[in-house]
Formats: sequence, C-alpha cells, structure tokens
Amino acid sequence: MTRRVVTVVPEMPVGAVVAAMSESGLRALPVVDGNGLPLGVVSEADLVGPERWVRARGRHAVEVMGSPVRAVHADEPVSFAAGVLARTGLRRLFVTDWDGRLVGVVSRRDLRRARRSAEVRESFGAVTLPGLPVRVP
Repeated sequence: MTRRVVTVVPEMPVGAVVAAMSESGLRALPVVDGNGLPLGVVSEADLVGPERWVRARGRHAVEVMGSPVRAVHADEPVSFAAGVLARTGLRRLFVTDWDGRLVGVVSRRDLRRARRSAEVRESFGAVTLPGLPVRVP
C-alpha cells in the first residue's frame, strides 16, 4: 500500500491535475474533500485522446473525475483487497480509516510485490539453519 498519496481537490483545474500526474509519475489521482474523504479519481484515461482533452480543458477535477470510488478499510486483510481488485477489474483501491478518510492506495502492483516478498521469505525460511540470522532483501 502506498501511504504517501498525491491527491487533488475538486476545484483544481484539469491542467493542474495533469501537471501533478506528470510530476508524480502517477496515472491516476484521488480527488478528496477538505476532510480527506475520497470523492472520486481522475485518471489518465479520463483525459487521454483529443475529444476527451477538449471536453476537459477549462474544467475542474470534480467535473472529469470518476465516481463513486471503491475503497477498503485499512484493517481489511490483503486477501480481501486482492479479491475486490480481481472481481472488479480495477487497477487500484483507496484505503480508508474508520472515519472514511483516505490513508492510502493499494494497487495490483503493490499486491504483486507483496506476494513476491512473501514467496522470498518463505523460500529463505525453508533453507535457513536455526540460530543463524537471515537478511531478506
């Protein structure tokens, strides 16, 4: 899960959203209100293509964002988030706290990394000798 989330506000001009995407290297940014509650998401797909870009020019994030958002609670197991992503075909899910505030984003890439990391730990655990320290990259 990514905890340092780049967000935008509803009234942000689309040009500024595109600049934030470019600077961060991200393909989608959550739109949050003043309390940190996720309202929607502006993705590259919402803006790519001449027709979409013409419609988006001069507009604000709230006018081009996808909504509603799919979110999981921070206390949910990773397997739950993986299941939601698999069933819905989404690339990412917002992670919220008990008050519904955005605390992170979990993506398919995050889940692949977590799985590989678990497989590495499992492999190293199977070949280590008791009492010897193990460093896992």
